[in-house]
Amino acid sequence: MLKTSILEDFQAYAESLIDTHKIPAISLAVWHNGQLHQAAAGILNLETGVEATTDSIFQIGSISKVMTSSLVMQLVDEGKVDLDKPVKQYIRDFAIADEEATESITVRQLLNHTNGMDGDFFPMIITKQATRLLVLSIAVIYSHLYTLSVNSIPIQIQPLQ
Repeated sequence: MLKTSILEDFQAYAESLIDTHKIPAISLAVWHNGQLHQAAAGILNLETGVEATTDSIFQIGSISKVMTSSLVMQLVDEGKVDLDKPVKQYIRDFAIADEEATESITVRQLLNHTNGMDGDFFPMIITKQATRLLVLSIAVIYSHLYTLSVNSIPIQIQPLQ
C-alpha cells in the first residue's frame, strides 16, 4: 500500500532518495486516487550539470524486464504460457539470425538470459524520436504476446491461429 504521506511532499521524497541512495538523478510518477503525482531531483549529466525534471528522458534500463517477467509469470500461473515451450509458439514472427535458435529458444531462456543472444545495444546518440520508436517497437512486440486492456485485467494471451 502506498504511504500517502510520501505524496504530500513528493518532491522532498525524490530529493531524499538522491541522498539516501547516492544516485545522480531520479524521476518519479505515481497515479493515486485519480491524480498524477510527479517529482524529479538530481543532475542528469554530471559533466554538464543539467538538472533532472519530470520531462527528462531516462534510459529505461532493465525496468521493462521486471514488468514483462511479472506479466509472463501471471500468464504461466493462468496456464496460458509454458516457460519451457519455444517463443515461436507464442510469437510467430519471432526470429533471430540463427534459424535453429529461433525455433528452440524458450520463454524461460528469454526471461533468465540464457538464450545466447548478444547483450544490449546502446547507440551513442539517442534522440526523442528514436526513443519513441523504441518504445513503440517494444509495445508492438509485446502486443503479439498478450493484449492489455485496462478494464479487463488480467492480461490475456493472443491465441495462435
